[in-house]
Amino acid sequence: MGRLSGQTALIIGASRGFGRAIALGYAREGANIIGVSRDPKALDALAQELAPLGVEVVTHAFDATAPRAYPDLAEWLAADGHPYDILVHTPGGGLHALAVSDQRLRAQLMAGQGQVPFWEIEDDVMDRVLALGVKSAINCCKYLAPALIRQGRGSLVVLGSASGIPGQAVNADAAYCAEKGAVISYVLVISRELQPHGVAANVLLPGLTRTTITEGYPHWEAHPTILSPEAAVPAAVFLAEQTADGVTGQIFSAREYLARTQTG
Repeated sequence: MGRLSGQTALIIGASRGFGRAIALGYAREGANIIGVSRDPKALDALAQELAPLGVEVVTHAFDATAPRAYPDLAEWLAADGHPYDILVHTPGGGLHALAVSDQRLRAQLMAGQGQVPFWEIEDDVMDRVLALGVKSAINCCKYLAPALIRQGRGSLVVLGSASGIPGQAVNADAAYCAEKGAVISYVLVISRELQPHGVAANVLLPGLTRTTITEGYPHWEAHPTILSPEAAVPAAVFLAEQTADGVTGQIFSAREYLARTQTG
């Protein structure tokens, strides 16, 4: 029996990076997986990788920035009978996330060793950062956490960053810091509203991680502290186990948890 046996995790952004690593980690602990992302082919590959683990897997194409994305997702989940106990939000990443498909922005970041001066960040770029990293997280909580409330228990895990904590940012752009600062503040506040309903809500800080967002940037790839997404999985599993009478309303460092469990 795994630590998450009998539970179902809904993972937003499950097809790559942190979302994929967490989906695999949860499935290895016995959780059934509902994985959503905007890349159907990557979701199919994830489902094939999860199949030998003997858990139930459901995937669904989903664009977190589309109009009515989250209300429509909530309606689909309810109509198709897909309850869940764990809710994980992973989308975000500031300018680097947008630069995966925006070559002009990528060139700016390469020239600035990972940064664009705040006065040079264009208005539409900032709007896109906030839509992907902030509005998506807020709507995820608003439209999907009520299902946990109705069950009277569950865990909400939202990916954050130490760059969102004042004074902690290291070589991070202002847009990313604003994104993660907003996410941290929001989740900590709603954790108090969720607690009477039996639901835990925490922000997971993975630390600098090798993903498609950091790929190709010498200043990131050669960084001495960069880790793989799998390094965040032990902390993500621990948070998935929590309900309101456990750990909640915390900014939770995946690296600190990993260090404690490896040396304990």
